[in-house]
Amino acid sequence: MDILWFKHDLRICNHAALTCASQSDAVLPIYILEPELWKQPNISKRHYIFLNECLQRLDEELKK
Repeated sequence: MDILWFKHDLRICNHAALTCASQSDAVLPIYILEPELWKQPNISKRHYIFLNECLQRLDEELKK
């Protein structure tokens, strides 16, 4: 099993690591919500909402 850590790049098209990992038997995609990121002064609730929407779309795409 390969673990694929989605950190900044949440797309599936032209994602070299995803392409490589998908050649194995199983892939476990993960995203880690980093507490330090949300402590930055320029981050707001809108960012969190947008990230959540992106992760939901990513989940739907990966299930296909």
